[in-house]
Amino acid sequence: MTVPETAKLLILVAGAWFRQPSDRATVMVWAEVLAEVEAQDAMAAVRELIRTDREEPPPPGVVYRMALGIHRRREAERRRSMRPLEQPARTPEEIQQARKLVSEFTERLGSKTGRTIVH
Repeated sequence: MTVPETAKLLILVAGAWFRQPSDRATVMVWAEVLAEVEAQDAMAAVRELIRTDREEPPPPGVVYRMALGIHRRREAERRRSMRPLEQPARTPEEIQQARKLVSEFTERLGSKTGRTIVH
């Protein structure tokens, strides 16, 4: 989050909890704590807190933890909705190399056990 985004966030917090200071020093502290989260996640966290019966304004660490949780849920949902990438077709050279490796492996395995392994 940027400092201007944090100032907007604190306006929302101060609107819900009139005892929340929003002076420059407070904005800077909140901006430092929330620097690693996205503004939309922090705003969503504050909106969730507003819907509770909380009487005191939340400290920035509470908003930070909630914003991380919101971000993780959103990313998990995004990943679930993605289609898996198709496996590219193997080239004839790759297939030949794989066959050679399997053949060498089974020959070595057969020589160690004294058995003939048919492949």
